[in-house]
Amino acid sequence: MLFAEKVKISNEVSELIKKHGRNHSSLLLILKEYHNNHKKIPEFAKQEITRLLNINPYELNEVISFNKFLRNKPEAKNIVMFCKANSCSAIVNNKITDAVEKEFNVKFGQATKDGKFLFKFTGCLGMCHLGPVMTINDRVYSEITKEKALKILKSL
Repeated sequence: MLFAEKVKISNEVSELIKKHGRNHSSLLLILKEYHNNHKKIPEFAKQEITRLLNINPYELNEVISFNKFLRNKPEAKNIVMFCKANSCSAIVNNKITDAVEKEFNVKFGQATKDGKFLFKFTGCLGMCHLGPVMTINDRVYSEITKEKALKILKSL
């Protein structure tokens, strides 16, 4: 990584810390905003966050790995997740995921060849009353049907 890139990352992290605060409760807000701006959290950004917040790198990595919307590297432009909890099991029963795999010629857990989508299953998103649920990046789509899912995905 070039020195200029490191300076830019360091300055951005510093600004986010000024904005959100220099305490442990600010960590998730800082990570989410950085991730939203770049679609990833590179190693140097993580080092700067841990240094400036004076937290253990292990703690930071635990927060990143626990949060479904944070990633260390970009996997695809759009991360599409389908809830696979019992109350959303209609996704499997309605063959929504089969239709998505067929339409985009990809298996769940893989990105499309053009890098536009990564399709994943996730545990409960806590929106059982709106199921079946699909998320694309941070946006939630409820009461998904095969037709509705394909229409939304094709519009992106």
